[in-house]
Amino acid sequence: MNQGAVAIVTGASGGFGREFVKLLLRQADVSEVWAIARDEGKLKRLASESEGKVRIFSMDLSDRTCFAEIERQLKQSRLPVKYLINNAGFAKFCSYGDLSVGESLNMIDLNVGAVVALGLTCIPYMAKGGYAVCEVFPSALQADAPKADDEDLACAAGHQSGISLV
Repeated sequence: MNQGAVAIVTGASGGFGREFVKLLLRQADVSEVWAIARDEGKLKRLASESEGKVRIFSMDLSDRTCFAEIERQLKQSRLPVKYLINNAGFAKFCSYGDLSVGESLNMIDLNVGAVVALGLTCIPYMAKGGYAVCEVFPSALQADAPKADDEDLACAAGHQSGISLV
């Protein structure tokens, strides 16, 4: 696996993250998909379905020490990053009295801090010929948003779904 590029997907153990991994495995310019999530068992199952193209990273992105490991792996791989999918995150919708300071800070660390840290970690390794960054916003995905039909969704997919392409 030393030609092509790397695609990095956070929150890869299920939902949109897992689907992004499957999609990126079909891209001819991707030689490795790096699947990052906390659930090692789900990551191993995902990797077993990928014919050796998925590297798993079982880590909690709210732990700031994990970015040094990602950078070390990027240096070692010598492959450019072509796709960065920031999908990890969570949101808790409740009364402020039901949300602890620790839970609030953990949401900020994961939903904001990890996105910034991973972006800064990956920028020096981004593909020179172009790259794509996709941000999936967990709070927008879980909110009571109005439902859209297929035509509306095609016109405003990013806004309706909480997904933004940069």
